Amino acid sequence: MKSSLLRSFLASCALLIYSCAPTPPETPPVEDAVPAAERQPMAQPEIPLSTVDIDTLRAEIEALDLTALELSTDGMRAKIRQKWSKLHYYVHEGVVVRIKTYPHPGISKRTEEFYADTEGLILAVIEDDGDGPKGKAKQDLDKLYYYNHGAFLAEFNKEHTLEYTIENSDARELLSEFNEYMEMFAARAAR
Repeated sequence: MKSSLLRSFLASCALLIYSCAPTPPETPPVEDAVPAAERQPMAQPEIPLSTVDIDTLRAEIEALDLTALELSTDGMRAKIRQKWSKLHYYVHEGVVVRIKTYPHPGISKRTEEFYADTEGLILAVIEDDGDGPKGKAKQDLDKLYYYNHGAFLAEFNKEHTLEYTIENSDARELLSEFNEYMEMFAARAAR
């Protein structure tokens, strides 16, 4: 008896809940729909990049036959002048896609490379001996810092000593340098 009363009670509650639920909005008839030719394209959400996507973009950028636009560090702030003798900018379809920094001869062979797309920085590469040819395999590079259009994602370090917090990492400084190099390029291009 108790179980039949319980079943009846539960069935009544379910019916009550179902009858109180809002009704779904009606779908407009097909003839009222906006024709496909008149529809506005939906804004595409920014798709987050993965390290695999960024490695692919780096390979695509390096495969391009781009001529370097050289900027001397003369006249730049002291920290940049002390570290680098020149900067090479590589532009594809009006967008700086790669920047490579070169040390003063005889002082160091360390270079920094920055890869970007239309949205911003996607990769910074540090090579202790950056004199070699471009297109090295990931495992042959010393440090890689991955960014999702300027937001730090991950670090790859050939020596497997990772810097786990952004405060202890070069990632923030590299992003700042990239932004400064982009500002310098824009200022020189405006002249």
